[in-house]
Amino acid sequence: MADAHEGGAPQRPALVRRAARGAFDGTRGVALGARAILRGVGRLVRTPWLWPYGVAPVLVALVVFGGTLAWTLEVAVPAARDAAAERLGDVGGVAAWIVTFLLVLAAFAFAFYAAFPSIVRVVAAPFLALLSDRAYREIAGHPAPQPPGARFVRWVLRPIGEALVLLAIRLVVTALALPLLCIPVAGPILFFLVLLPLEGMDLLDLAQSARAVPLGRRLAFVRGHLGASAGLGLGAAGVLFVPGLNVLFLPALVVGAVLLDAEMCDDFAALPEHAGETTP
Repeated sequence: MADAHEGGAPQRPALVRRAARGAFDGTRGVALGARAILRGVGRLVRTPWLWPYGVAPVLVALVVFGGTLAWTLEVAVPAARDAAAERLGDVGGVAAWIVTFLLVLAAFAFAFYAAFPSIVRVVAAPFLALLSDRAYREIAGHPAPQPPGARFVRWVLRPIGEALVLLAIRLVVTALALPLLCIPVAGPILFFLVLLPLEGMDLLDLAQSARAVPLGRRLAFVRGHLGASAGLGLGAAGVLFVPGLNVLFLPALVVGAVLLDAEMCDDFAALPEHAGETTP
């Protein structure tokens, strides 16, 4: 029996929807969540009109990251050189300059590899929110429902604030999970498994915020679908682990999360109350 379509998205029979929800709640959800990342890559490649919303956050984060590096080098390196020169002479000053320069570069290289996606997530949250909104439009076939508030609140203040909340949750859970690393052999694996749902939570949060789902409901949804969230995080980790790809394919992770949200939620394509409202 063919699926009926309304508003650009298939409406599944109740029995099929219940079976799908069970799959997302079980171990199959891991595979379905990971597959959503691959689907997101393919969808992004086929929809070039979404590329600017994906490239913009990366460029903003690169500018912020590069500017911070330049400022740190300009302040820290001369300060270390002057302090060492006062105590050890010119030779000590030159040595301190070289050591400080190399340490700053090494620290930023590690931060770029390990923390750049989080930096993009917070600094460029408004662009990622716009990308989620446009991906919803493209998949659902109509504009997303809009939460109350002025555009600056909806597209700047709220995305940045929610990104900071999620980052705080991630940091707390990561800190609590650090003792797992002390367990021989299995510790790093357990630590990795604990962090997987956090990555999926972040992406699903972006997807559901695009259709004005309140933050509390979004977090509760992730807690109820840890398998799918972990699978989404697993697919994202595979992309973010590779330097270069973690920058180029970050937009695809957002699109993949929107696709997974469409597959998981019966109300994904529900028509908004103000379907004629335009967004920036």
